[in-house]
Amino acid sequence: MRSTRNKSALYRAFEELFRSGLRMLLKILFRVRVEGEEHFQLSQDPTLIVCNHTSLLDGVMLYAFLPEAPVFLVNKTTAEVWYFKIFLFPISKLLIDDLHPMTLKKAVKQLVAGDPIVVFPEGRITTTGVLMKIYDGPAMLAAKSGAKIMPIGIEGLQHSRFSYLKSTSHLKTLPPVKITVSAPEIFEPHDNLPVKTRRVRRSRTMFEIMQKISLKNTYENENLFESLIRSANKHGESTPIISDPNNPKVTYRSLIARAFILSEFLEPDLLAVSRVGILLPSTVAAATAFFALQHQGKEVVLLNFSGGITPLMKAVSISKIELVITSSTFMDVAGIHEEISTIGKSTKVVFLEDVKERITPKAKLKGLALSLLAKYSDQTHRNNPEPDQCAVILFTSGSEGSPKGVALSHANILKNYAQAQILISINKRDQVLNVLPIFHAFGLVVGLITPLLKGTPSYQYPSPLHYRKIPEICYQQNISCLLGTNTFLANYAKYASEYDFYNVKWVLSGAEKLMQSTKDLWQSRFGVRIFEGYGVTEASPVLAVNHPLYHRENTVGKLLPNIEHRVMDVDGLTEGGELAVKGPNIMLGYLNANGEVSPTSGKLGLGWYDTGDIVEVDDDGFIAIIGRQKRFAKIGGEMVSLATIENFVQDTWPEFEHVAVALEDLQRGEQIVLLTTKVDLQRSELIEAGRKRGLAPIYFAKKVFYIDEVPYLPTGKINHSSLKQLAVELTSDVH
Repeated sequence: MRSTRNKSALYRAFEELFRSGLRMLLKILFRVRVEGEEHFQLSQDPTLIVCNHTSLLDGVMLYAFLPEAPVFLVNKTTAEVWYFKIFLFPISKLLIDDLHPMTLKKAVKQLVAGDPIVVFPEGRITTTGVLMKIYDGPAMLAAKSGAKIMPIGIEGLQHSRFSYLKSTSHLKTLPPVKITVSAPEIFEPHDNLPVKTRRVRRSRTMFEIMQKISLKNTYENENLFESLIRSANKHGESTPIISDPNNPKVTYRSLIARAFILSEFLEPDLLAVSRVGILLPSTVAAATAFFALQHQGKEVVLLNFSGGITPLMKAVSISKIELVITSSTFMDVAGIHEEISTIGKSTKVVFLEDVKERITPKAKLKGLALSLLAKYSDQTHRNNPEPDQCAVILFTSGSEGSPKGVALSHANILKNYAQAQILISINKRDQVLNVLPIFHAFGLVVGLITPLLKGTPSYQYPSPLHYRKIPEICYQQNISCLLGTNTFLANYAKYASEYDFYNVKWVLSGAEKLMQSTKDLWQSRFGVRIFEGYGVTEASPVLAVNHPLYHRENTVGKLLPNIEHRVMDVDGLTEGGELAVKGPNIMLGYLNANGEVSPTSGKLGLGWYDTGDIVEVDDDGFIAIIGRQKRFAKIGGEMVSLATIENFVQDTWPEFEHVAVALEDLQRGEQIVLLTTKVDLQRSELIEAGRKRGLAPIYFAKKVFYIDEVPYLPTGKINHSSLKQLAVELTSDVH
């Protein structure tokens, strides 16, 4: 970097000596490590350095560790605060007034002259621990000067006593600090667009750059158990972090100690085994078993206990499991004796109650001792897996066909956590309620792993179907973040008191389409806005999410950072196309018949995953899902969305449930059958309602049948496979 600032040689020599001493002191105190230093070697072009704002020390850190002392853009009002003056004293600064954008001209002039300038686009120190509002000024500055943008991330100081997170984060006097330098980016000025559109695009580009900074700050190249240990150290080993109806306030240290204890007792059974199944609901016991196996370096197969014997045994067979961990208490409560008995004929079954009886006080003391030196205890273990190795095998829901075994690596899951957590401002004062099963990616990664890594306590509950009880749990446990599907959320609202969700600030919906009636119900009764996201098991699982900074009605949000996408044409469709994605969170691959992982490959080549979802992506990158490709009927060569049919029928008769099914038709290729819980619905009424909506006759179901209820999977998704079979039977009866 070069500078045209008018400084004497003596002043420069003194400043470098001062910066060198400051750098050495900060390295010792905060154990500072700098990644990406090679990116400091820039051309002579103007350079705008953008950085996240974590604490009062951010400017001092950059002043000390940048290869040349830069100029800092500082808000005029901020510079007048007495305690800021202490931290701003050694640095070169240019005071600006946010209320008078013309003052940015000085900064543009200095940039063009060659001085590297540092700006914090958030404009203030974070009070949430995640990315906050991004101001327009930095984007305008980059566009007007033609400067390259160098993104720099600071991680760790938000947990220091110099941050503004005193009531929401576990603070340390001298936490370790990481400074990540990314390659310079060329900022697209968008000069060919109208002024307002240009401003919006520039600001969103800056926001995306800041997202990438946060992503690099969050992700560490480690495995899941190492990540748990690092989170415990960051958020406090004695912090209560997970609970369930039988285990109140389990701390990080207790969870890690339990994992060490269980790991040691299971070790003789695990020596010759590479994959181990877990057949447990969302509980502290399930979390303990999961991390005990991660410590042992095993691939964990999370088994669906709700689908019956046939799919369960198929999963056991395909994944080549030689050992399954379960609970006799759970077996009694869930009534799965037959399933466990069948598994036991070919696979060894270990009951946690039997292990618990063998745990002696000496073993408990050893587990506690290991947890006190958790990082060392784990590092000296012989089975430490690498981040790119398979960590988890999950089976898809099978709502439209046979479930597939999805292999996810440690890096897949941790990268997806890093991609998504920067948008969700939960902290140690919040509490997440996870009612989703851990054999579902949403329940495992978002409901169990994310709170543990984020430092947010979670309450694990074994069933999402207790519609009356779950609202009461939200009230009693002061839940502030609730996860669910449209079906579950609609039913919780139906049975809840107006005050049950008084403390809820985040409701995240996924796995199925969020209905407008559900959103309106939560908003009107509880004053809570539901944020809809989009994900698939194959993506670990989150691909997009709406959040307070950027959201748009009737979409599932924007794709997370570092995910490439293509919208591929589909024969017969005039609008939208099939979404294909590629990124660090995309699975290793599917299990084949031999239990081996076949690398992910889609129509666009290796590493691409074809989602099968038909979407439209607008100019701002928001995704609207039209429907599943499998949920389109091809009638006379024209593609008809079953979701469109369901939506208009649902809007017309919202108090009932309706599902459209496509069946084979000898004359027109396929025909549409509507299954409904409205007992007296006639096809003539359907046609009249469709015409009022302006729909073509092709959208009117050929047959309408009444059913008692719509079958759902435990994940909250409609069981389309069983409904199609039912539709075939009903149609055959008519003939």
